Amino acid sequence: MPTGWNYSEALCQIELQWVSEIEYGLNVLIACRQSSGVAKRKDNGKKPAASWIQRHETLLVFMLMIVSLVVLTVFIAPDILFPTAESGTISDFSVRITASGESNVDPIACLASKGIGKNALVYIYSDSCSASQHNTPWVMALPAKGYAVFLVDTANTSAMTIVTACLRDVAMFAGTPEYICPSTGAVRSGAFSSEVDLENFANACR
Repeated sequence: MPTGWNYSEALCQIELQWVSEIEYGLNVLIACRQSSGVAKRKDNGKKPAASWIQRHETLLVFMLMIVSLVVLTVFIAPDILFPTAESGTISDFSVRITASGESNVDPIACLASKGIGKNALVYIYSDSCSASQHNTPWVMALPAKGYAVFLVDTANTSAMTIVTACLRDVAMFAGTPEYICPSTGAVRSGAFSSEVDLENFANACR
């Protein structure tokens, strides 16, 4: 498949072409009707012989309307009602990161290669997320209490690339905030209701 190919965009171009052809057909009918009116005036009111298009004008308009409805129902409406997600793409964050590479990656070894210890608590958050805003101050206070924390702002492409590569078999990537304990494989999606609950989860990563 060519690089940059987008099936939805290609389908949209075909739909627009069909709609344009339908619109052209209607314009031809209108032009024929107008020209027949001019001819009638030039003949001093004498009714000219009706052409095949003029005799079947109503039927043709009806058929074009049917074709338009079929195009809208079959090709356009499904894309609006049932949008197709891009395969292998994480779209819940402000940055879009496509998972790639081999599966069954050792998360601890992968993170260690990036300078992140196995006992670190991985915290994926977004500054625009209200739940993250509630938990982030508590997470920021953890290092002062002796906890290792790897902060992953979803707007930081570099950090997101690391967790996508190293934790794709562990993390849920279902939204923010998300907590991941690489040493145990424990994952928490959603905010903690109290700082104590957060610290209890962080203790399990040690």
